[in-house]
Amino acid sequence: MSTTPPAIDVTVVESISRSEFAGREHLGTAGPATMLADNPVIELWCEQARGWRGRFWTYRPDETGALRLYPLNVARRSRTTR
Repeated sequence: MSTTPPAIDVTVVESISRSEFAGREHLGTAGPATMLADNPVIELWCEQARGWRGRFWTYRPDETGALRLYPLNVARRSRTTR
């Protein structure tokens, strides 16, 4: 049995707001990449997902409707000027 994750298209990395990430994280459908430290998918994403910042992941349905791990970017905090 192979431990290599199935090939997924990670050429386009989803980007979401911090508040949307907080909602997904609360539901357990997104989180920090450190939660996947021993998962071989991290290395694949670093190679294949050029726009990924390497910090977050999310579950999304694939073409069959099954939930799969995908790299995720979360918007950086905006700075306000006073």
